[in-house]
Amino acid sequence: MNFEKKSEKWQITYVTPLYGGWDLLIECKFSNLEDLDEIVTFCRTDIELSQCIETTTTLISTKRNYED
Repeated sequence: MNFEKKSEKWQITYVTPLYGGWDLLIECKFSNLEDLDEIVTFCRTDIELSQCIETTTTLISTKRNYED
């Protein structure tokens, strides 16, 4: 599956499966909180992707000196 949105100002930078209460961890790069809203909305409304998702949990974290 390819979920790249070329017109967006955000990017998925890392994905890994998890075991336990959550199934997947997705790391995204974005500039402001409005972009985060676009990412979550995209995941919930994209026709192909939304068929695989029951619920989402959004956690915000920052990295010091994040490298591009």
